[in-house]
Amino acid sequence: MVGVLGSVIEAETVETEGMVDATSAPRVLDVIDVEESLRRVVRGLDPAVLAPSDAARLLDRFVAVGKLAGAAAIMLAARAAEAGEWQRRGAPSPAHDLARRAGTTVAAARDLLDTSARLSSLDATTEAVRHGDLSPE
Repeated sequence: MVGVLGSVIEAETVETEGMVDATSAPRVLDVIDVEESLRRVVRGLDPAVLAPSDAARLLDRFVAVGKLAGAAAIMLAARAAEAGEWQRRGAPSPAHDLARRAGTTVAAARDLLDTSARLSSLDATTEAVRHGDLSPE
């Protein structure tokens, strides 16, 4: 799901249906900061110098980060598709565009988009996703 979150985001103006949403800008900047920090950590990661117990603890943290990133992708996918960027990128559908950017299959991307669209009507599931309790797979 890193491909989904790794897309270029214009941090100065976050638009919602043609209107600037100033309250979204700090969240976008927060995600960019987290992504940059995570990239630095991963670039510097050398498992060979870690004690096995430290490697196990780090693995647990990275699994949790992956689940949270997947949760955000589920929550955002349907709304992001509404922006129409997939058309500007020449994709035949939002699923095709998401599959290309996420490095997954069109079927998996379609499932993610469908789940994202249904999420708003599933309160308990939405809460589980928000807490990283569900895996995107």
